[in-house]
Amino acid sequence: MRKTNIFIALLLLSISEIAYAQTVIDFSTISFNPNFFDNGGCKTYNRFGPNPISVNGHNVRTVGSSLWTWSQPKSLTLYAFSNMETNPRENVVISVEYAFQANKTYKIEINGLNDHSWNNWIVPENHYNGVFWVKLENNPEISTTVSNPCSGSYTSVEKKIDRYSKLIADPRVAFENKNYIVKFSPLENKNALKITFDSSPNDPNLVIDNIFRLKNIKITEMPYEEDQPSTHFYYNTSGETLGQNTRNNPAYYIPYIRPIGSRPSRGDTYKALSINPNQWTSNSNGNGYSIYFSSLIDNFQLAELTSLNLLGDLATGGTRPTRSGERQNIPLPGTYQNNNYQYSIINYDVIITCTNSTNAPPSSVVDFVTTYR
Repeated sequence: MRKTNIFIALLLLSISEIAYAQTVIDFSTISFNPNFFDNGGCKTYNRFGPNPISVNGHNVRTVGSSLWTWSQPKSLTLYAFSNMETNPRENVVISVEYAFQANKTYKIEINGLNDHSWNNWIVPENHYNGVFWVKLENNPEISTTVSNPCSGSYTSVEKKIDRYSKLIADPRVAFENKNYIVKFSPLENKNALKITFDSSPNDPNLVIDNIFRLKNIKITEMPYEEDQPSTHFYYNTSGETLGQNTRNNPAYYIPYIRPIGSRPSRGDTYKALSINPNQWTSNSNGNGYSIYFSSLIDNFQLAELTSLNLLGDLATGGTRPTRSGERQNIPLPGTYQNNNYQYSIINYDVIITCTNSTNAPPSSVVDFVTTYR
């Protein structure tokens, strides 16, 4: 009976997802045609490039080391190399034009075959996979400084985890099919999905010789679910992935974000922060206002973020009695008094961003409580 119930539950979940709008950018549907790649900006028949080429009705661009393979199974072959004897450091950026709408949730699936450049079935010592940075952005064009966007090169990527940027790092170097999944819940419209297959960290003790044969990218539009930036920054891995504790590796520093709501542990620092309207700074892109923890806390340098809540109105009602003067705790990202608040982590610092329909800073003092180490 239990197995039957589990099967029914999975079947219902599958049916419910089928009902959602789904887009597939399927590289196996490309027919062998020497002229297909003419407008991509690369003078070879089997390469995309910095100019858009339509695949299943969506414009695709690439910069870096990629190659469309017409032999079965057809795929877009991606290369992430670092510290190899015969190859310089390489990565590849893919851009897919897609109209992401605010207040929806999007499930992104990256499907392909994991491969490596060694010629035997014994994994060489200190050889690892690359990682995927998956981002939603406004501009579908790929920003790069490389001299030749059609050949092996390295395009820098901003390493951060927030509502619009996710990281996939898989420790399993096996030759096997992969199905990676991330979710985005944008609060504003976005026009492009950017995927960087990256050879990181750039550590002299690690060799990254990863080849990923990308079969398709699936985008499923779903009803809005609150974003979970507090999930571990590694997809299905521990913090020891890539051969060392990356939290202490300056070549690849990504602060670990503990699940919001978890209890502070010994060694955590608690801070109450009150931000006046005149302390918010207008963002350089003209959209919203931000403030840095480092401008509020002397000598601030983040290692782990345990919690970050906005203090709302006085809590009343509900099933749990509230203490006198207790205020609502609103986890970030969240909304309060018609302002949308979210945070990101860059260069050991926490940045709180506020956006609203009037593009103005909060009109009154906003209180936050946070624990970190």
